[in-house]
Amino acid sequence: MSDEAPEGGYKDATAASCSQWGFVSASNEEMERLVASETFARELVARGITADPDGGIELHGAVDVLLELLAEP
Repeated sequence: MSDEAPEGGYKDATAASCSQWGFVSASNEEMERLVASETFARELVARGITADPDGGIELHGAVDVLLELLAEP
């Protein structure tokens, strides 16, 4: 996640994302707590989201998990 738009060639997915999720806001501290939480770790495991065994750190699908957890009442 970033506040900076990438260099050309990328589709602006803002409108599509906002129409799916609405607007979700969280402070850096809230995000740090959520990413370190057991709930987030359990959800990743339940969905089969794991780090690349070759040492990569990308967790494809993790942003959707974060959004769902942040949007919960």
